[in-house]
Amino acid sequence: MIAKVLLQDVGGYALSKGIEHKKFVTQHTHNVVPQNDIQFLRSHRTVKDSDIAQLKSWRSVGVKTAQVMDHLIDQAGSYSNVGHTKKDLRNHFDSVHGIELQSSNTDCVISYLTVKAKIDPELVFEYTIDEDD
Repeated sequence: MIAKVLLQDVGGYALSKGIEHKKFVTQHTHNVVPQNDIQFLRSHRTVKDSDIAQLKSWRSVGVKTAQVMDHLIDQAGSYSNVGHTKKDLRNHFDSVHGIELQSSNTDCVISYLTVKAKIDPELVFEYTIDEDD
């Protein structure tokens, strides 16, 4: 059921859920996250394009993700200025790298089967390419 927030004539708000009304508390009922811990909230973490570019560049020459993260922390001045965690960086790299590998693996299989079909006339295979890919 959808609740509506109603502004009351006497001030304040009330939540309407059908006929039943409940009082809406406008103050926080819990402690807010301290400013120096905000970077750990998932909603506040983003991996910047420049960080991704550095990660790809450094990974292509064999530098580990943890070492790239240390470099990003040094560049930003502190861990809280980076804007993401090492795990976020690793997850992003793995997801992008996985897509690239999947595409590369598909191309390899098609090439392999094409050559095999030229060598062995009894080997027949077909494939289709989705428009999304």
